[in-house]
Amino acid sequence: MSGPKAFHLTETALARGTSLIEASAGTGKTYTITALFVRLILEENLSVREILVVTYTDAATEELRHRIRQTLADALQAFESGSSDVPFLRDLVKRHSGETSEMKARLQTALCGFDEAPIFTIHGFCQRMLKDRAFESRLLFDIELVTDPSELLQEIADDFWRTHFYEAGTILVNFALKNNCGPDRFVGLLQTFINYPLLEFLSQAKGRSLESLFAELEHGFQAARAVWLAERDNIKACFGSKAKWCNRPYNSDAEMTPIFDQLDAGFSENGNAGEALGCLSSFCPSAMEAKKAKRSSLPVPKHRFFDLCEKLCEAERMWLAGLQLEFVDYAKKELPRRKAERKIQHFDDLLTRLHEALTGPNGGALAEELRERYKAALIDEFQDTDPVQYQIFHQAFSGGKTFLFLIGDPKQAIYAFRGADIFT
Repeated sequence: MSGPKAFHLTETALARGTSLIEASAGTGKTYTITALFVRLILEENLSVREILVVTYTDAATEELRHRIRQTLADALQAFESGSSDVPFLRDLVKRHSGETSEMKARLQTALCGFDEAPIFTIHGFCQRMLKDRAFESRLLFDIELVTDPSELLQEIADDFWRTHFYEAGTILVNFALKNNCGPDRFVGLLQTFINYPLLEFLSQAKGRSLESLFAELEHGFQAARAVWLAERDNIKACFGSKAKWCNRPYNSDAEMTPIFDQLDAGFSENGNAGEALGCLSSFCPSAMEAKKAKRSSLPVPKHRFFDLCEKLCEAERMWLAGLQLEFVDYAKKELPRRKAERKIQHFDDLLTRLHEALTGPNGGALAEELRERYKAALIDEFQDTDPVQYQIFHQAFSGGKTFLFLIGDPKQAIYAFRGADIFT
């Protein structure tokens, strides 16, 4: 792909390979796609069956189909009359004035066969390719396409939560409640995994068992509890109205008293550990340093209880990361297994299956077949293309044999939160 330059609908040469075209939605994107389609028919002598057009919604697909057909008809009329009110078509007629009969014949053939034009949504394109190559893509013939995966995702999250927390001890449950580790949180994590199937989760917790992570967490909790019960008066003396080293809440008796009461209640013999867990982070040296009075020359007080709280909070973060990694591993196995049992697939599976087929052992042959079938590919709404979708088009149509046009408006990137960007 060469560097950026202005694109002119009639003057810019159509080059094989990948071309990224930035066109504004509402004013130029669809117009650009229809113009490229007409030029490919006229100047490259492609049939409508050889030009793949991909967009992202059913409504956009129908709109593109209608607009392309109409532009072909307008182009035919322009060549028959010798001119047009549309500048783009007027320029084409002038440019090919010595080939009028041939241009008319190509446009008439395109219009007669237009019902065969492969204009798809991204999912429709993937579904068609998978059905055509069912054996290579391991697609079951009697599989059902389910549009709403929420029920299955909730089921997997519920089962994981029950397995890990139904018979768990009090401290583990309290840590889970503190971090909102209910089934709904796992559903959200699973949805993220589905949206980013190529995403690799990195964490220092990777490779460590949940049991070891929780043992470290529980040990830290009990160590902090023991020090608090033995030395709470000394710890309390570091705070309150007489503490000149800090700002609120640490220098306020009214604000610190309920926090101390929480620790007493949570660390008592029969207390609710959740009471203590909610405020332990306040005693981390890093949190206290952030509230140090700027005008005070006094240092932040030191005590082993504070260091234990810092270690405990770090152990909690590690355990939480480990729990999420455990769930992702669980979901990676359970999601395809349960889909196979029920003979169902979701829209995202269409993308991942075609991606796997193109990047698998027989991917080269499949890509070559696609390039033989489609001499040109126009990808609409490219600003919303995620890494899986991009790799599908890259694997299938890059290499210089095919015209691959990626058309989009970065200002309209509705999936920017997923990392989508026209400049992928």
